[in-house]
Amino acid sequence: MTPTTSERLEHPYRSTAYVAGLTHGLYRYPARFSPGLVAAAVDAFTVRNDVVLDPFVGGGTSAVESLARGRRFVGFDLNPLAILLTQVKTDPLTRAEVRELQSWVVTAHPQSGLDLTDVRLRNAPADLVLGLAPYLASVANLSTPRAQRAARALLLDVAQWAVDGKQAHAPSEALPGALLRSFSRFRDGMAELVEVGAAHGIHPSDFPVRRTLRLGPAEFVAASRPLNRHVGRVKLVVTSPPYPGVHVLYHRWQVRGRTETPMAYWLADANDGLGPKHYTMGGRSSIGEGAYFAGIRATWASVRRLLRDDALVLQLVAFTDAEAQLPRYLETLGEAGFSHRPDLEPEGWRDVPNRRWYYRVQPARGSATERLIVHEPN
Repeated sequence: MTPTTSERLEHPYRSTAYVAGLTHGLYRYPARFSPGLVAAAVDAFTVRNDVVLDPFVGGGTSAVESLARGRRFVGFDLNPLAILLTQVKTDPLTRAEVRELQSWVVTAHPQSGLDLTDVRLRNAPADLVLGLAPYLASVANLSTPRAQRAARALLLDVAQWAVDGKQAHAPSEALPGALLRSFSRFRDGMAELVEVGAAHGIHPSDFPVRRTLRLGPAEFVAASRPLNRHVGRVKLVVTSPPYPGVHVLYHRWQVRGRTETPMAYWLADANDGLGPKHYTMGGRSSIGEGAYFAGIRATWASVRRLLRDDALVLQLVAFTDAEAQLPRYLETLGEAGFSHRPDLEPEGWRDVPNRRWYYRVQPARGSATERLIVHEPN
C-alpha cells in the first residue's frame, strides 16, 4: 500500500537526529529545522526544476536540500548572516579554491592591523579577538569572492563554537585546530553536496545560478520588482518562521552564559542590524504579539503572489501559548489568502531536539515543541 503524504513526512518529522549531512554542519544557526523533513517535502510535492521558496531562510537548510535535488530556490531573510551562510553552503568551491582555502587555514598569519575597537566587538573575549584577527585580516588575500565568503563562514563557525552559550570560552590556542576541523567538515560536506547534485543532473556551477537570495523583510522582498520573474512560479514553500513570543537570539552570541556580543557581524563584515524585536517580528509583550501577527499576515499576503495555484506551504512553528496562538496563526494565514490542509500534516506536536537552555526555561509554555502546519493558496 502506498503511504500517504502525511505518512511520508512522519518519520523525518519525528526524527531527533542532529542537523548533519551535506553542508548543514557549517554554523549552528538558531532554530534550525530537520534537513530530512525538507528533503521529504521536496520529494513529495515537487519535481525537478520546480521552484522552492523559504521566506525565512535562516541557516539555509531548505536551500541546500532543494538545490541538491535539482530544484530551483528562492530565499530571503532579514539577517545578513543568514544570506552569507546560505550563499556559502550552496556555492561549491573549485578545486583551486579548496586548495587555496586549505592553505589559508593552515598558514601562520602575522598579527593583523585591524581596528580592535570596532563596536561589533562589544563583550567579545579579548584573547579570542586577537586570535581571530590575523585570519580575518588575511581573508582579503584570497583570490575570489567565493573563497572569501567561505573563509568568513568558517571563522563564524569556529568563533561560535568557541564562545556561544559557554560559561568559559575556548582558549585562543584552540582556534587553529578548530578552524582546520571546520574546514575539513565543510570540504567533505561540499563534496557530498556536489555528489548528490550530480545524481540529480546538477553541475557544481549550476548551484548559484539556480537560486535567488535577497536580504530584507519578507513582506517587502516578496513584493519587490526583482522577484517579479518568480510571480506564480513557486510550487512549494518550506520554512520555519520566527515563533510568536519565543526568545531566539538570531543576531547575538552569548558569552559566559548571558552576556551578549555582536562579534559575528565583525567576522561577516556586515552591519550589526537592529534589536531582537526586529528579527523575531515583535517582542514578548501583548503589543509585541500583535505586531508579530500583523507582520505574519503581511508576509504571507505578499508571498502569495509568488505561488502557483497548486502550491503548498509547510511551516514548522513553535508557540509560547499554543492553545491561544495556534488558532490565531491559522486565522492569520486565512486572512492572508490560504486554506489549512490538516489532512497533509503528521499528527501532533514534535519535541524539538537539542534546544538551547532559553527555550526550556518555561517548558509549560510549549516553546520546546513545534508543529508542522500545511496550507494551500485560496
